[in-house]
Amino acid sequence: MTDTSLMSVENIQNKFKGKILAFPRIIYLLFYVFALYLVLPFYDVPLLGLSLSAPIFFIIAAVTVLKPPRPWFRAYRGWILIAVLIWLGIFISAAANGLLSGGVNIDTSGISLTIHYAYWLLVFVITAYFASQGDMLKRISEVLGWGVLALALLRLLEVVLYGNVGAWTRTHWLEQNAYGVLFSTYSPFLLLRILEEKRWKKLLAVAGTLTLWAAAAINGSRGSWVSIAIGLALCLILLAVSRPGKFAGLLIAVLFIFGLAGAAWTAFPQVHTSVVDRFNTFQTLDTEKSYMIRQLMIQKGVRLFEQSPIIGVGAGRFTKSSAPLDIPQILSYANQAYFNAKSSHNSYLDFLAESGLVGAIPFGILLITLAWGGFKSAYRFSRKGSYLILAVFLSFVQMSIHMWVIASLTNTGNWFIYGLAAAAIVIANKKEPSL
Repeated sequence: MTDTSLMSVENIQNKFKGKILAFPRIIYLLFYVFALYLVLPFYDVPLLGLSLSAPIFFIIAAVTVLKPPRPWFRAYRGWILIAVLIWLGIFISAAANGLLSGGVNIDTSGISLTIHYAYWLLVFVITAYFASQGDMLKRISEVLGWGVLALALLRLLEVVLYGNVGAWTRTHWLEQNAYGVLFSTYSPFLLLRILEEKRWKKLLAVAGTLTLWAAAAINGSRGSWVSIAIGLALCLILLAVSRPGKFAGLLIAVLFIFGLAGAAWTAFPQVHTSVVDRFNTFQTLDTEKSYMIRQLMIQKGVRLFEQSPIIGVGAGRFTKSSAPLDIPQILSYANQAYFNAKSSHNSYLDFLAESGLVGAIPFGILLITLAWGGFKSAYRFSRKGSYLILAVFLSFVQMSIHMWVIASLTNTGNWFIYGLAAAAIVIANKKEPSL
């Protein structure tokens, strides 16, 4: 490696080693706990039924907004503005639908969801600010990487205790789809530990990635299979272009993991059969009811949008709204009313149908900004030997892919990842330290 490239690596690393703003130490600890809980969301607040992340985050938000070490709103005004525009779109949609229908098309659940969106967008903004300070992104990345390994071990423990290998086998601690989207979202933070760590931690990251991929395979969520595969391919392509040496190292590690996985499958024929049978369903999707229901819900989402393109049908009203559906023969066992009450199974069409263009346009701008800015930042930092932003970018991509087959926008984890992606862009846009 040349002296110039060594200096570039040092400069990039310095960006993640800056001074963390002087919040009370407990606030940093709470943020790590908050991040870890999003990977391992197993418990709610007793009696209240609230996610444990909510009270933790409100403490963080109160200190960050009311008593920050120094003013920060102006520097993050772009991200704050887009969050406000998204929420205003959701609010206008809900309020307009209520007024135009004489109060029929709005209820307590819609009002509650509108308030929840305010909370999730606050999570986005606070995360963008907090994670872009000092080396917070590095520390959060480590928490998420080892946290998703713990999640994989818990899913494998379910197999040992309950024998629930594959799809439709009744997972116990989380739903199958919940495991799947968590694997999709957080697996890049463990994969990139292979590049970031040294010695025994690197070996642990390799073994951990094998464990995670095994858990994802056994879990049977095809959405996670597709998103992880695309994320891995994108990671290797970016490294091949930006850092060929690291590409070769990661490729060897991946091939080694695949080799170990192949040997393991032959040792456990039940697991092998279950995974292969599930994989083969990709070839017969048009004869599978669950897939065809998803296609029918895509049709419904488009038609609801066509009925009300500007303001949508209102927050939380996808399952309460009706649209004429062309029900395929395979789903003829139920009537239209039955399918109209089904979940959208698609985050984007759900949001488009519910909020219309007033909400979808600012949300689309956010996604485009995070995708393009994240790609440029990940490529530039990878060329200089830093892979933290690449991990965040891949997490954003994999989560976004999985969101096409699951309605998951109404949860804290999605907006946390959007916040991390924004933080990565903020870090990348900071001026380079002088050489």
